[in-house]
Amino acid sequence: MNAQGRLFTADTFANLPFLFEGETLYSWAGAAHLSNPNPDARETSRCLYGSPRAAMLHDFPSHIDTLSSNLGGAIGTPNVLALRHSLLGYFLPARPPDFVAGILRAIKIGPVGGLKFQLGLPASRIGGHHPLKGCPMCFDQQVNRHGRAYWLVGHQLPSVFCCVEHDEMLQVAWTPAAPVQRRGWVLPLGGLSRQWCSYPLVNDAQFQCLRRLATFSARWAQQQPSSFDGMRLALTYRTALHGHGLITQGGSLRLAEAVRLLRQSYSGLDGFEGLSAIRSSDASWSTLIGSASRRVPRPCHPLKHLLLICMLFPTWDEFITAYEAAAGEAVAEAPAAATRTTEQTAQGSFSELVKNQGLSISAAGRRVGISTTTAVRWAKVIGLGYTARAKTYTQDRLEEARELLRQGASKVQVVEQLGFSVGAVNRLISSEPHLAVAWRVALHERARQANRERFSEALAQVLCRPLKEIRATPGSGYAWLYRHDRAWLTEKLPFFGDRAL
Repeated sequence: MNAQGRLFTADTFANLPFLFEGETLYSWAGAAHLSNPNPDARETSRCLYGSPRAAMLHDFPSHIDTLSSNLGGAIGTPNVLALRHSLLGYFLPARPPDFVAGILRAIKIGPVGGLKFQLGLPASRIGGHHPLKGCPMCFDQQVNRHGRAYWLVGHQLPSVFCCVEHDEMLQVAWTPAAPVQRRGWVLPLGGLSRQWCSYPLVNDAQFQCLRRLATFSARWAQQQPSSFDGMRLALTYRTALHGHGLITQGGSLRLAEAVRLLRQSYSGLDGFEGLSAIRSSDASWSTLIGSASRRVPRPCHPLKHLLLICMLFPTWDEFITAYEAAAGEAVAEAPAAATRTTEQTAQGSFSELVKNQGLSISAAGRRVGISTTTAVRWAKVIGLGYTARAKTYTQDRLEEARELLRQGASKVQVVEQLGFSVGAVNRLISSEPHLAVAWRVALHERARQANRERFSEALAQVLCRPLKEIRATPGSGYAWLYRHDRAWLTEKLPFFGDRAL
């Protein structure tokens, strides 16, 4: 049964196309639409996904359980469809299991509001725009072998600009309409009209660099979610940087030299739209290299991981060998000086005092010049075992606070309901990264539901009025939905057509 109550049967799509290995779900849905007598793209999407827009999202999937159920599992399980036939699998190999589980659970039952924000794409300097790309020689080959051309997931990866099989640069399919405004599918052959655009010309050395980046990207995307641990990746990078002579005898990174090496490795490629991150300032790259190799690294866009890996390792197998060797090992660096003032260095000294010299958490904190509260938070983040002293907040109350945060309660709500201080709530969130991710996801979902309800109420009051009045209605939620939930907003304003937004 689809979202409109109509029964989905095998006869609904008498000519269901085969989903080829590496083909995007978007491409397959477009082929299904063209192969069956259904003039309305939204109805095709509803029949397949139970949603009028899900089939036309070309990068990230949604309503996967409904699709798999409607087709009786004929084209694959929900996990395989999500991870191997969309871009989602590319963004999850270095993410923690709890984060991955939440994302997969959400995309199976419906759309994930603000998924690109949860993945950190807008803040990555790379962005969340993923143009459709393809290889003309691949298209010809597909038509000869299978009777139709289709988009390959491997070509859509943000760090891929050339076809490894044919040693050709990819072509970009450009259309004037934004993805959310399309009422059909842009396909390699057929579908909505598009204009083919070429990447800038490159010399042989630059092409070989792009080819290696594409090869590494394909291997990265084939990894299972949570295959890479952030701290082991950081140690792997740090060990490789040490081998390149980019770490001083005192254990500090030679960031300026590392940035120069990175820019030299990708010289002449900063004109590519997808590699605009290379044009970032030296300070930005210093922050990235430092963050990715610190003991408690921060999540970053896969492209940035891949740029570092390609710079530091000649082959993918050498990177994997180095990553596996990093388990349980430490980089041969001199002990950190007690006078270092950066948080990264101070945390290293703090960990050394607790692990090797047997000092208590509070004593080690005093030695490096931090408060006991900060010392306890560092111990949690680093993973140091310790026996907690009796606290005002019992474990039961802390778990109540965690549950409220997981449900998307604001900090003020936690303070008011449980009597916590704002500082205590901040410490709880900052010391438990998985909880922080779950809280932000739930907070965003709450905001999405609240703004949808407000906008639906405002729309009912000013229905058939000019769009300008709808936008200007106080508290309507229009601005929030325009930024974070534009697909739903477009569906609610169909009477305005493509110019609704």
